[in-house]
Amino acid sequence: MSSIPKKTVEDKEVRPFFNREFGIKVAFVLVSALLWFLTKLSQDDYTDKIVYGVTFQNQAIGKVISDVSSQELSIEVEGNGYDLLSVNTSLKNQKLVLSLEEADKIDANTYSWDTRKNMDVIVGQLPSKFRVKKVTPKSIVVKTDNLKKRTVEVLPSFKLKLKSPLRVYGSVKVIPAQVDLWVPSSAKDSNIVLNTEQFTIARDVGQYQMSVQLNQLPRPYKAEPRNVKVTYEVRAFTQKVIEVPIQVKNLPVQGQVRLFPEKVKVTMNISQEDYDLVGPEDFTCIADFKNIDSEYNRVSLALNTFPEHIELIDWGQKSAEFIIINK
Repeated sequence: MSSIPKKTVEDKEVRPFFNREFGIKVAFVLVSALLWFLTKLSQDDYTDKIVYGVTFQNQAIGKVISDVSSQELSIEVEGNGYDLLSVNTSLKNQKLVLSLEEADKIDANTYSWDTRKNMDVIVGQLPSKFRVKKVTPKSIVVKTDNLKKRTVEVLPSFKLKLKSPLRVYGSVKVIPAQVDLWVPSSAKDSNIVLNTEQFTIARDVGQYQMSVQLNQLPRPYKAEPRNVKVTYEVRAFTQKVIEVPIQVKNLPVQGQVRLFPEKVKVTMNISQEDYDLVGPEDFTCIADFKNIDSEYNRVSLALNTFPEHIELIDWGQKSAEFIIINK
């Protein structure tokens, strides 16, 4: 049977020496490459294009910026590699702040921001070691629009997390119910309604008041005030059924009319505090004989009025049979 050859002493000594020597050589090459790279980065003969976003401020009073021909500037700069690398790695969301006061007025609502005339504004916001060689575009055209004030309604936006038998009593009210809104005069939407940010109604019985902000408006819309108050009341509700007499309207002939049924059953959710305070007199059910179905001898019914703070579930059939008795 053949035996496995044993490693000699020489093998054990040569291999570790060879690995250590190879590692030293690799490390030397890497250090040399790094030193060469750092030396090259420190030189000032690098040119690169850096793109900055732009934002305009200090627009004329009573005007709003409606359009900008370019949202960014491409700037060709010269500098050392360290600075260029640093700027390129930290450029996210970085913007140059420009002003209409630095622009040339073309007409009442048009401005031209010349990059050559305002080179000092650009250079002043760049790292001091950079030398600017070229900026594109050569100019930015800015359109403005006049602001117009409108008074608009504010509606509450909320999410209910109430468990039965709890309900909101009446309506959720906004104070003030209307706010001033500044919009561009060119805006076409005539019926503008604002909403509050969504809030949650999830409390016990009681009256509540809270401050909420208006929903974020698209630029350049501006509202005043930005915060409003909302008030609401939470009560425990129960169910109630009452019978409401039907009133006749626009009877086509002289005489009397018999309706079948003569009353409608109204089923509602009502707060426990109001249970004994609401009766048939708080409702109006109309049989309007302008809307009759002569073929079936029926007239349509309409529940015209009912208390604001109840919650209707059902109010019976929506039409009634009739007989007209001539005098």
